[in-house]
Amino acid sequence: MAFEKRNSELREQFIAVLGHDLRNPLASIQGGLRLLNKKVDAEGQGWIVHLNSSVARMAGLIDNVMDFARARLGAGVQLNLKEENLEPIIRQVISEFVNVHPGRTIVSTLEVPGTVKVDAGRIAQMVSNLLGNAISYGSNDQPITVAAKRTDAGFEISITNCGNPIPAEAMQHLFTAFHRGDVLPNQKGLGLGLYISQEIARAHGGAIVAKSSPRETTFTATFALSMQ
Repeated sequence: MAFEKRNSELREQFIAVLGHDLRNPLASIQGGLRLLNKKVDAEGQGWIVHLNSSVARMAGLIDNVMDFARARLGAGVQLNLKEENLEPIIRQVISEFVNVHPGRTIVSTLEVPGTVKVDAGRIAQMVSNLLGNAISYGSNDQPITVAAKRTDAGFEISITNCGNPIPAEAMQHLFTAFHRGDVLPNQKGLGLGLYISQEIARAHGGAIVAKSSPRETTFTATFALSMQ
């Protein structure tokens, strides 16, 4: 027992140090960009939008790497469950993506009144990963749809993009860490986003399924949690 406790402590120390060392430089870059944005012309602000996009993507990658490290080291996805209203959580994520990707259209239909016991940060991370996936693979000239609704068993969140369908061989490995990049060329990222999203859903007692046709691709996260 003492050995296991020591291992657990060392694991958490390693993850904490890793997160600190990765996030601190990123925070400095974000602060610098905020200051620069007040002093540059319109062309410079356009460049700052692109830089902020890269910073946001890197922040997401760090979160995914940290969660992957926890999962592989035995800690799993940690949750801080509270009664939350889902709609503001999802709207905030959408707003961040609209700011970072002003050329993309994101349409939302959110119908989840009441509260549910979830980890707000984790749900936001899951939606961010799925929305980032839609941005990366969806058609640039077609809108992305984010929908959330109550179900008889709980609630579901779905994200749909138009574009090329996911190949059948890729569907088998969508939620496996690192495998997606092996099947789909030119993938942006580490291939951890969908894996982490599925782990977040499972930690909440839910699951994510994907459906892809020549017309559109939809990822749906379904949760069997009672609404208040």
